[in-house]
Amino acid sequence: MHPEHGISTQPIWSQQLAMAVDAASGALVPALLLMERAGAAIHAQALHHGAASRKIIVLVGSGNNGGDALVAARLLHAYQPEVVLLNANPRRELAAQQLRIYTAVTQAKALLYRPGLLAKFAEQKTFVIDGIAGLGWRGEAQGTVQEIIAAVNAMPQAKVLAIDMPSGLATDGNTSIGAALRADLTLTFGARKAAHVLTASREHCGTVHVADVGFPPHCVQAALHEHPPQLHWVNPEPLQSAEPFAALPRTAHKYQRGHVLIIGGSQGKYGAPLLSGLAALRAGAGLVSVALDQHGGEMPPGLPLELMYEYFFRRGVVDSRALAKYVAARRVQVIVIGPGTVDSVIDAQLWKFLQKYTADGGFVIIDAAAVTGVLERKAQQGILLTPHPGEWARLATAKTPPPDTLELCSAVKRLAVAQGLHLVYKSACPLLFTPQTDEPVYVCDGGDNSLAKAGSGDVLCGLIAAHLLAWRAITPAFCHAYTQLVARAKWLRARLGQHALLPSDLLQKPD
Repeated sequence: MHPEHGISTQPIWSQQLAMAVDAASGALVPALLLMERAGAAIHAQALHHGAASRKIIVLVGSGNNGGDALVAARLLHAYQPEVVLLNANPRRELAAQQLRIYTAVTQAKALLYRPGLLAKFAEQKTFVIDGIAGLGWRGEAQGTVQEIIAAVNAMPQAKVLAIDMPSGLATDGNTSIGAALRADLTLTFGARKAAHVLTASREHCGTVHVADVGFPPHCVQAALHEHPPQLHWVNPEPLQSAEPFAALPRTAHKYQRGHVLIIGGSQGKYGAPLLSGLAALRAGAGLVSVALDQHGGEMPPGLPLELMYEYFFRRGVVDSRALAKYVAARRVQVIVIGPGTVDSVIDAQLWKFLQKYTADGGFVIIDAAAVTGVLERKAQQGILLTPHPGEWARLATAKTPPPDTLELCSAVKRLAVAQGLHLVYKSACPLLFTPQTDEPVYVCDGGDNSLAKAGSGDVLCGLIAAHLLAWRAITPAFCHAYTQLVARAKWLRARLGQHALLPSDLLQKPD
């Protein structure tokens, strides 16, 4: 998608799509061969992540995931893994065949699970391979599976590798999670699945690795055509080296870089718009103006000298006429509304101006309390809303729950199309919904809890604004900006530690 902007994406498979690929591939390639390749990939990942120095436990379900786990157990035989079966006679013939091969080759005995079997490993350093349930899992974990999940989750020193999906998770995501294994890493085949990227199931997956087991390309393409993927994962690698202002002439002046206007703030909350403004400057904007809602007070002291300051608020309401004059006179190309606000600041008059402004080619980012009520309004395709989960819950039309499953992602996508809005659902793995019916939902990965600080979202707003000046389109602007934010956070974590990062630190330029 958007290759001219340096963006490459990979489809994220649904359960239906993944099972279609498996079925079509199995009709052409011996299924036992695909299983051997999967087991070899599990074996390699296990050794890469330190399994050789731990007690290895292989949990074997009765489906094809159990067969994959048995191949890995056979290849790891030199390290004497404990192989634990949920069922003495796996219901899938492939898994049963792999059990026979494992027993014949290793001369080792697999253990049939019984209550308390895993207790003896509770305090040991273990490496657990989860082959209990894979892509076909439905419903809540119960009985033996629930017992095993609880036992493994209670092992404080365990490192867990899940095959395809941690047991207990639905492939298409969960709105709520009961008993589910917490994996340190998940190895899946062919492509990422929805649960690997959606909140809250993503939390259980750890680091996700994708292995190529040799699905025939035409089988994959046929399945993609039959079951078009709703989600596309954005590959961060080509974006990390991109220079959005590379085409700028050496003699360029500030207006050629572009002018961003930030409107927001409230008493005691002026830091947010200032962070947004400085982030926009740091990312390449030529000029950034900030309009603060002073509530009749004085301008706070110590404001950054690099920013310009304007006055558009009258008793807490934006003076749309004064704003329109300023925007036209000073060639503002991007308006950011909302950082640091605690009440909605967009009335009918301001909305009317924003509609005309975007129709004429401008861009608007709406954040924080300013998003309230906006989803009820039809918009020109130049407006981006950036609510986090708390703000999503406050949106007037948020009868649609958060997009935690594929089905709910579809509902939010329909909403974005109907209202003509771009919408980012902010989280550690944010989703971008566009109003174009033929575009997927874009998933940007890589965030973690080091960015879970007040102000990180304000920095992101400023970065998006600057990238809008360069790319002149919302999708590439967001993808580049978020990738840049994550890259800066990674650079800072290496110097400051996981939890010491401040949003203002993100304004620094990585080496």
